[in-house]
Amino acid sequence: SIAAAVQVVAAVDLELLRLEPLAGIPLKATPHQVTYFAEKNLYPLIVSVPVRIMELDKSGGPWQTKATIPMQTSENALTVRMVTLLNTSSKENETLLAVGTAYVQGEVAARGRILLFSLGKNTDNPQTLVSEVYSRELKGAISALASLQGHLLIASGPKIILHKWTGTELNGIAFFDTPPLHVVSLNI
Repeated sequence: SIAAAVQVVAAVDLELLRLEPLAGIPLKATPHQVTYFAEKNLYPLIVSVPVRIMELDKSGGPWQTKATIPMQTSENALTVRMVTLLNTSSKENETLLAVGTAYVQGEVAARGRILLFSLGKNTDNPQTLVSEVYSRELKGAISALASLQGHLLIASGPKIILHKWTGTELNGIAFFDTPPLHVVSLNI
């Protein structure tokens, strides 16, 4: 009956309200955004200044910072996502960490950067977990990122641009203007 269904939903909602966090993680910074990389059990997150790559200790111990990605002067990370892009040269999918930034000078963020990183051990330096594979400055702050069928969607202000990945370059192949809206998230 409908009354029984409402009671079940109410019981589930009450149970969710009782859930408590398992552990606190001392970041010594304000977290802004987090994403999960299941393949490596890593959590890239944006904190007040750098982007951190963190890992939960398998034995249930404390979280460890595995790497940080420094920003340039006046640059702030706005979005971080794990994306799967089709490399049009090799015809293989690549899972990359994408970071969108903005250069904040006063109240205006007129420029930003798109950064792509490979996560995993570097063959040249086994200690390196994060390797930058691409960086490009763009007009406008990069406020949201998402992968869509092997392509990268980049939101900058009222514009969403679809890019293809060649393994060394991002090339815009389509765009959509959304005035008067400012895109702050892309959920695919």
